[in-house]
Amino acid sequence: EAALLGACLSAVASVCSEIIRTGTLRYWSRAPGLLPLFEAEGDSWQVNWIDAPAPAEELLPAARLMPEQIAALRSHNCPVGGPIEIDYFATMSAVGEKNERKASTGLALAVDATNGWLFPPGITSPPDPADALANVLVETIHSSNAIPSEIRVRSTRLQACIEGVAQTLAIPVRVVRRLPEIEQARESMKQFFGE
Repeated sequence: EAALLGACLSAVASVCSEIIRTGTLRYWSRAPGLLPLFEAEGDSWQVNWIDAPAPAEELLPAARLMPEQIAALRSHNCPVGGPIEIDYFATMSAVGEKNERKASTGLALAVDATNGWLFPPGITSPPDPADALANVLVETIHSSNAIPSEIRVRSTRLQACIEGVAQTLAIPVRVVRRLPEIEQARESMKQFFGE
């Protein structure tokens, strides 16, 4: 352990020397994907920056609706409403009874993209994006009594997850850079729960 700690301190000293030599305060602010590679050089360390692309994102399972859910939605004969924003994220909340192993939760949110109304969220434990997104879409349709004109998501990953269900209901899914209404809902939730 002492040898490892000594090597770590030596590497830190080399980085500090490099910062002093270059005179930059933003030493770690490099282009995305660049990582430092520390190579021993005698008693010091040489720091080389290498291009290390991020690993590919794991695909989410496709969301599915039960045939009876699809039939109920189609027989409901809802009018077409406005666009909605849908997002899914893991929460820091742990659930479980006393003396049980705690499990994490996931949260799916749907918000009306024109007026910011938050529809009933979908909470899953353990996190299951496909189930949560399908359920929040069904709840959104029931709550608004309308089929969304469009579903907006933040990534192609979420688009691939919800697209099958959306196609069944003839709802286009579009990836956008920002989901402003979802962001506002998340901030409000953080303030409410004191996070």
